[in-house]
Amino acid sequence: MTHTARKVLVGASCVAAICCACGGDSPEGPGGGSSSDTLTLTVLDTLPHSTDAYTQGLEMSGNVLWESTGLYGQSSIRRLDPQTGTLLSSTPLPDTLFGEGITFNGTDLLQLTWLSGVVLRWDTASMEPSVWSSIETEGWGMCLVPDSGTVATTDGTCMMRFRDPQTFEVLREVTVIRNSKPVVNLNELEYAGGRVWANQYGTSRIYRIDPTTGEVDGLVDCSAVLDPGSPGAEVMNGIAWDEGREAFLVTGKLWARMYVIDLR
Repeated sequence: MTHTARKVLVGASCVAAICCACGGDSPEGPGGGSSSDTLTLTVLDTLPHSTDAYTQGLEMSGNVLWESTGLYGQSSIRRLDPQTGTLLSSTPLPDTLFGEGITFNGTDLLQLTWLSGVVLRWDTASMEPSVWSSIETEGWGMCLVPDSGTVATTDGTCMMRFRDPQTFEVLREVTVIRNSKPVVNLNELEYAGGRVWANQYGTSRIYRIDPTTGEVDGLVDCSAVLDPGSPGAEVMNGIAWDEGREAFLVTGKLWARMYVIDLR
């Protein structure tokens, strides 16, 4: 089974479970639901991005943009200059691990892996990884939620779980809902302005989610504005909040471009 097929099936299984639990509601399709929560996207700057980077996660820390890339035998942690997009360094993961979302839990850079159940901790000085914890689901997206002192994770379904940042124990979970319908294939996460922002795998959508309730209160489809710039590009993925710019950095898998954008 291909990586893409696996992810589609994960989303489908969540749809079936939620449809039963919610009396037959189905996940929204393209263009479904109200447009009252539609956000406006403004491109502030365009930066180069490595077309060999199968982007799984972006995270700003100080003056460094950290990037997690995936695929077996090609996964890595990369350090980028957020002002220019220049690659500063790249450190590979073991060939048996498929890199996914990243975040800082305060001091440590943590990285999910897809199917192995392994959560890595990176020593950012030596760039040496170690096994930090485990996860009972597939690993997809992750972000620190400082307001609640938790780390939010996704597994490709409609569920978002909030974990203790030191033990990774699940403290609570919410179903992400828009217009009474579950939003599936939740992927890379970022936190900004009291909300969790999520890429949706297989689309160019970014959802703004209330972390307390799971309700979507903002949505933007980036496909009409952002051009991957590479004929081999795959889906949009990767979103980081740049506090200095007060803007988001976004890109996609194998994209030649990374964008600085405003969403409001």
